[in-house]
Amino acid sequence: MKFSISDLAFAGFKNSALEHLPLEYGIEIFYEFGTDYYWDARCEKFLADRDADLSIHAPCVAVNLADAKDFNYLEVYRRTLAYAQRQKAAFVVLHTNEKWTGNRDDVTMLVEKRLKEILALAKMHHVKVLIENVGLRTNGTLLYDWEQYLELLAKFPQTGALIDLGHAHVNDWNIINVLEVLQSQIKAVHLHDNNGMADQHLPIGEGSIDWQGYFCKAKEVIPGAVQVLEYNDIRLNGLLKHVEMIKSRYNV
Repeated sequence: MKFSISDLAFAGFKNSALEHLPLEYGIEIFYEFGTDYYWDARCEKFLADRDADLSIHAPCVAVNLADAKDFNYLEVYRRTLAYAQRQKAAFVVLHTNEKWTGNRDDVTMLVEKRLKEILALAKMHHVKVLIENVGLRTNGTLLYDWEQYLELLAKFPQTGALIDLGHAHVNDWNIINVLEVLQSQIKAVHLHDNNGMADQHLPIGEGSIDWQGYFCKAKEVIPGAVQVLEYNDIRLNGLLKHVEMIKSRYNV
């Protein structure tokens, strides 16, 4: 299995820790947390002689495709996709929505109209876009539940799926079924744990997700998907020991 490390826990000056990440790991960066100048300097160090891929998480704090008053989304995505092309990123991760209000059908129509525009830009820049399952039933932000997420992927077959296991767990998705149904459509997975009620981004084993069941099925049906550790708070030396524990415990 291919493992990658999200910079979620290493934002700002802490990003320098990732310069010491072993070369077999990929890196996923949150593009909106720095300028192109910042990322040029960081990525040059991150990616030097690295065999594994870079992936880019598109803006999801300052951009909300479900907000009709967000008029800057397309320009932000244009910059993101252009940077992804320049850095030869393996893929860009897209959030369909953050908070949303109003009529569900109207909101999904808006999101999908904007998604078409973004995918046209992605095609122009030769960048693969993965749609992440986002939103939480516990805080009212779930716009695309499991059936709606499947329908969305079917509407946009040029994309792939990025399954966030933490979100899936909070939303009571059957993770084994998700893997069996989507299989090769899943290009990457965000790995983090929680208590089933909140998006805590805990290390694997500190919440209530059945990781033995996940890794057993993942090895069978999505062996090529990138496994991105997206933790909220961890130091690099602890993270490296943690990854070795995962590999040993789950034989991956």
